[in-house]
Amino acid sequence: MRDIFSWDISLYLKKYHNTEYIIDIADNYPEVFKSRFRSKTLSNFLAYFYNLSEKIAVKNSRFVFVVTDYSKNLLIKKHKLKPESISILNNYPQRSDVLTPKSCLKPINVSSKPSLVYVGTVDQKVRNLDDVLSYIKDTDIELNIYSYNKETIEKMVDIHQVKDNVKIHEPVKRSNLIKSIRKYDIGIIPHKLILGTEYTVPNKLYDYIHSEVPILATKNKAMTREIQNLGVGRTYNNKKTFYHELYYLINNKDKYLNHICQVKHECVWEKQNDVIKGRLL
Repeated sequence: MRDIFSWDISLYLKKYHNTEYIIDIADNYPEVFKSRFRSKTLSNFLAYFYNLSEKIAVKNSRFVFVVTDYSKNLLIKKHKLKPESISILNNYPQRSDVLTPKSCLKPINVSSKPSLVYVGTVDQKVRNLDDVLSYIKDTDIELNIYSYNKETIEKMVDIHQVKDNVKIHEPVKRSNLIKSIRKYDIGIIPHKLILGTEYTVPNKLYDYIHSEVPILATKNKAMTREIQNLGVGRTYNNKKTFYHELYYLINNKDKYLNHICQVKHECVWEKQNDVIKGRLL
């Protein structure tokens, strides 16, 4: 079962068809909903409802997969689960998708300006592209955005008056993702510093690693530690640290590229086979 939204179907199958289920929690939705809405009444109600759903789901599952130990510890604390009932399974891509070569690709920068890239959705309640757009105004920094949310991004660009700094691209196929991303200097992950983003690590972090671009991300708890542990980037929490860490990465890009070339071979789904087999067998 993916996350907690099909818990009722899973319980039905367990009860009437003697079928056990495994739950894979990529996002901690009670915390997501608690920090998603302006109305505290609505946020608290949804958080309560999904927390109850989460509790029923995990208590009745055979075991639980999560993506970070922060998420694991949260579930143990909230629902009094046994630590051995939860395993960590990272959001790594399959080797066949990233087609990792044995040696590093030659870095390519198609722009003479410092070039950033962002790939993904633009959910303004969770993502914080607004801050990044305000930071790059009146600079020579170029931001390339690959997203389905073209109209939303265009409005944001107009509001921040950064049309000369931003290039909006159509989303690319998975098979072309690495080729598209590796053209740039830095991959950015601008999440809001809210409860809903504290416990998970986004897939795009590993996409950037396999595209061999250092990462500049906000200081969300789980994501910061993953970036530090892997040694693939830096984090920021305001305009001053954004500039400082960005230019640190650019000035030390070769060092980060060499390290990314080493760690990217470990960040593939197949490396977790032992975790999966240990649970299923």
